[in-house]
Amino acid sequence: MMSNDGSGSGQKMVREFPEAFEDHEVGAAIAATRFGYGARPQELLQIGNQPREWLLSQMISDPLPEALKSLPDSKDLLSDMLAARQKGRSSMRVYRQEARKRALNEAATHLAVSLNSPTPFIERLVRFWTNHFTVSMVKPAVMPLVAAFEREAIRPNIFNSFYTMLHAVVSHPAMLIYLDNVNSLGPNSVAGRGRKNPLNDRLARQLLEHFTLGEGSGYTQLDVRALAHMLTGWTVGVNNPATRGEFAFRDSWHEGNFKEFLRRTFPSAGVLEGEAALDHLARSAATGKNLSHKMAQAFVVDEPDPGLASGIFAGFVVGGGRADGMARGLVEAPESWVSEQRKVKSPTDLVLSVLRSLDVRSRSGRRILNAIRMLGQPPYQAPTPDGWPYSSLSWITPELLLERVEWCAEIAGITRPPDGKSVPDLALDVLGPLLKPATHRRLRVARDEVEALALLYASPEFQRR
Repeated sequence: MMSNDGSGSGQKMVREFPEAFEDHEVGAAIAATRFGYGARPQELLQIGNQPREWLLSQMISDPLPEALKSLPDSKDLLSDMLAARQKGRSSMRVYRQEARKRALNEAATHLAVSLNSPTPFIERLVRFWTNHFTVSMVKPAVMPLVAAFEREAIRPNIFNSFYTMLHAVVSHPAMLIYLDNVNSLGPNSVAGRGRKNPLNDRLARQLLEHFTLGEGSGYTQLDVRALAHMLTGWTVGVNNPATRGEFAFRDSWHEGNFKEFLRRTFPSAGVLEGEAALDHLARSAATGKNLSHKMAQAFVVDEPDPGLASGIFAGFVVGGGRADGMARGLVEAPESWVSEQRKVKSPTDLVLSVLRSLDVRSRSGRRILNAIRMLGQPPYQAPTPDGWPYSSLSWITPELLLERVEWCAEIAGITRPPDGKSVPDLALDVLGPLLKPATHRRLRVARDEVEALALLYASPEFQRR
């Protein structure tokens, strides 16, 4: 039923708020909002009465979009850096300036891909795993590589075994540089003998604390040190043309002899030791439970219900330790579909969902990047190796909340609903049953269209997922 909107929305005809919603309408709204980056107008109708199938059908798509395939790979990027370093300080200074500009352009391109993607669930999975395995521009040496790291280690492996992804991550030049493994030498190795503190355990510690088992899972400092020994010699090629800018194993840097790691003995086997350790970690039940808990936190709620984490873990187990098994477990868990919106959107989620609601598409993504940076989440610049926090409270501090409200008002002042829609109708189109009647009433009596849009984007229903 239609009625005249008496607010300042241009006297547009407005649909009445439905007396009731069908169950499948609730599911469609949750699928678009909780698992993706929010609905575009008409997308809830396209999802229809099969929201789970809509999500799972995306998992057969190529996770590397065409727009990313022409970007330079890490080997070429590192070769450029090494060439600049050989030419001296002035060349390196120029290189760093150009590298920062290129890195930001690539980050913007990745954001444009996320906005434009017809498979937003894939994009959310990519963002989850990229954040889990954080490499950050805050370390200048890794700045040129952060976007390439996502393209090469994360995207191709979100439907693979967790071991495959883990190995790709740990052996990637970006991670080896970021966590200082490139210069880690075995104390008793040929290259390390006689040196003071040649071993670096940052990568090993992060592997155990965050990437796999998780804190409190029973490993000890001796395990951290043993794993660090097993990863000695994992570095990036510099002088050898065959491995220049790529993963390289240097046997003369490796700590020989057997290792006692997680109550198991690993014989001396060079590069195979690290691979065996990663395989052991990837197959651990503690790893599956840690990952499942983090995925539940990222998608559904800060403090996951036991059933939700168990459902994701079951997907991990049934899938044979595969990352896509976890994603299926997330989609199939009943707890993922509760109607209560228990997560505050991160700045990335918020900006992309606002733009999608306006049916915006972007070629460069630069404005998206600037908005997200202003709201406190500059892409690929997490302050610590643990990545951006999952906690909703992290994004609604008084300062950040003010920035959000001001940004919503700014966007409302420079945009209009697509296809001549009224703001109340747009709200129903993109939020569906998530929209509260009280919010719908406020939109209808807003002073004008600008105020109505600002109210929509600042509403709890839009700010949460």
